Amino acid sequence: MLDEKELEELGEALRSYQHLRFLSMQKNQLKDISEVLYIPHLLTLNASENQVSSIDFLAGARDSLLYLQQLTLTKNKLTALPPLPLPRLAKLLLNENEIANAAAFAGHSCIQYLDLSKNKLTTLEGVGKMPKLQHLDVSENELTEVKDGLHGLPDLRKLILTKNKIASLAGFSNMYKLEHLILIENQIATAKELIHLNQAVPSLKQLDMMENPAAADNLKTEVLIIQSDSSITLRKLNDEDITDEDRQAAATTKAERIKAEEEARKEAEAKALAGDAPIAEAADE
Repeated sequence: MLDEKELEELGEALRSYQHLRFLSMQKNQLKDISEVLYIPHLLTLNASENQVSSIDFLAGARDSLLYLQQLTLTKNKLTALPPLPLPRLAKLLLNENEIANAAAFAGHSCIQYLDLSKNKLTTLEGVGKMPKLQHLDVSENELTEVKDGLHGLPDLRKLILTKNKIASLAGFSNMYKLEHLILIENQIATAKELIHLNQAVPSLKQLDMMENPAAADNLKTEVLIIQSDSSITLRKLNDEDITDEDRQAAATTKAERIKAEEEARKEAEAKALAGDAPIAEAADE
C-alpha cells in the first residue's frame, strides 16, 4: 500500500516487485504512473486522487499488464481516453476527471463496468464497441444528445445519463438487453421523445427521468401510451411501480384519443364536402 505517502514520483523501486498483484497508491501527488508497466502480474491498480493527466503510455503497452482486471483513476486530471490494449480489463473507473474526448478509445473486448461520470464529455463518440459491457455511467457530463457513440453494446443492462443537457433521444442506439435507463435532470421537454426508445430498448424495465421538463403529473400515462406500440413492458417509472390499473388507464385514454381524432377527422371531411357543394351548384348554372 502506497496510499497517502505524499509521493510525487514512483522511481524504479517498484520494478523489484515482479509478482505484485494488488497496488494502491491513492491520495498522492503523482503525475506519471508509467512505472506500473514493469509490474507484469498486476490484477488491480488504484491510483485515484493524484495528478495524472495522461495514460497514453497504456496505448502502446500491448505486452504489459496482461492480467490487469481493474483500473481506478478517479479524481485525477485526465483530459482524454486513449485506446487501452489491456486484454483482461473488466472494470474501469475514470470518474471525476476532465475527460472531454473519448474518440480514440474506440471500445474494448472485455470491459464490463465503465464509469465516466463527472467529466467534460460533449459527445459519446468512441464510447462503444464493448460487447461485454453491462454498466455504463456517463452522468454529470455536458452531453446534449446520444446519437453519437453507444454503438456495439449488446450486453448493456444499465445506462446512467443523469445531469447532462440531453434534449433529444433521436438516434438512440439499439441496446436489446438494456433494463434500466436513467435520464434524471436533463432537458427532455416532452414524453414524445421516448418514441425513439420503442425499437431500440425492447427489454427496458425501469426508466427514471425525474427533473426533466417532461416530468409532468400525467407522465406515467403518456409513457405507457407511447410504449404500448412497442414490446417494452415497463415495471417502474421514476422509482414507482407500474400497476395493471396504470396500464388500463393508459389504454382507456389512448382509446378515447383515437375516438376523438376519428370524430374530428370525419367532421373536417363533412365540412369540406359542405363547402364544395355551393361551388358545384354554381358551376351547373
